[in-house]
Parts: sequence; C-alpha cells; structure tokens
Amino acid sequence: SASQVAALKDTLLPDVSGSAPADYVFRSWEISPAELGYLDARGTQWIRMTADVMATAVFKSRVSLTVTTVGPGSTSVSQATPTSYYAEGSTATIQVNPGAGARFDRWSGPDRTKLQPTNNPLIYTVRMSGNLAITATFIANPKLTITALHGSTDIPSDASYNSGQLVTFTVTPDSPYRFDSWGGPDAVQLIGSGGPTASIRMDADRALTANFSRVQHMLTVNAAAGGSATPPSGDFDQGSRVPIVAT
Repeated sequence: SASQVAALKDTLLPDVSGSAPADYVFRSWEISPAELGYLDARGTQWIRMTADVMATAVFKSRVSLTVTTVGPGSTSVSQATPTSYYAEGSTATIQVNPGAGARFDRWSGPDRTKLQPTNNPLIYTVRMSGNLAITATFIANPKLTITALHGSTDIPSDASYNSGQLVTFTVTPDSPYRFDSWGGPDAVQLIGSGGPTASIRMDADRALTANFSRVQHMLTVNAAAGGSATPPSGDFDQGSRVPIVAT
C-alpha cells in the first residue's frame, strides 16, 4: 500500500503488474476514500490528491482460460496479463469469429455453462472462478450448386447461405435453347411449379441441374402429283439450314 499527503496535483499510480508474487496477478487498486480515485479513458488509475489517500494494490491467484476451436473459425480472448493468466474472480471476454462462409455453432467443454451471452451474439463473458476450458465449434454454411449447361442463373455459383434460408433463383436459357426441367440429387427439394424460377430450403448442401433443349421448328414438305421432295416433314433445330430437293 501507499499513502500520499494532500497535494494540488492528481497522481498517477505506478504499474505494479510486473511485481506480482509467483502464481498471483495484479487485480486492481483499492482507493480510500474511493471517490478520490478515477480511471481515465485508457483505464489508467489516477488519484485526485485533495486529501490523505490510501492506495492498496490487490493481487489475486492467477487462473488460466483455455479456448479451443473446431472448424472454420477463430476466437479472440481478452487477456488480463501478457502471459494469458487472469486474476481469480475477474471477467474475461471471448469473441467468436466465424470464417468466410461459416457460422458459429455451439460451445462445448467442461466449463461451457459458465459462459454468459451479451447483446452481441458473437461476444461472451465468463467469470474466472478457476482454471477454465471451453471449445468453440464452427460449421460451414450450406452451399447451393446449380449446373446450367446452355444457360445461366441469377445467383452466384457455389454461394453459401444461412442454414434454413429459403433461396429463390431463376435460370435463363442461352439462345437457341429453352428450359425443360430440373434434375440433380436435390431436385425433389424444390419448391415451385417446376418452371425456370424455383426456391429451395438450405437445410444442407444442395446440388441442382437445369436441363435445356434446343428450340425446334416443324418443317412440312409436300410434293404435288408426279413428283417427290426431300427431306420428309419433321422437326429441325432453330437456326439450322435444311436443303430441300424436288425430283
């Protein structure tokens, strides 16, 4: 502890975090009278020297927080000391950071029930009552893959979506093709009339194929009495050239 006699100038308390005994970490200053102590914007402890003041450096047993990640993501943990130890009874803040195209799924581990959510769904706090161990699990968001040979879609290829999201899309045929039907392993999951615009629920990875066929036109060939003509009447691809011969 330290005692200061009244002065006209505010006093900055020293950094004592590096002088903690083995297995202890600095927790806080206790100021008496409390109203003469204050923290600046950077969290630095000051004393307003308008009376005698007693400042006591409080040290607590050091405890550790082990956070393990599984899947495509990471965590950011507030550190009480450079060596990753916390003062027993202090509060640690943990932020989960899903990777691109992924989401945070769940906490697990022996101390998961001690976590407290905040207003931010990606940030949690935990009171360091002892050595704690938790695991953050991330999973990839489901992808929608649409194969459209001879056509295009109005959504990105292999895009990721939130689990359970309803996605609506439209395929447009290239000329001279037309849309015929949907195929692929998840065609049975489609919601809609079966036309080029459809929807699907992204409960898992989905794969679809848009089937197209070339537009055809009917050619009718007739020959008057006494002659013949080729080719016979039939359907021909749009844009094709058909030679007609009369004999």
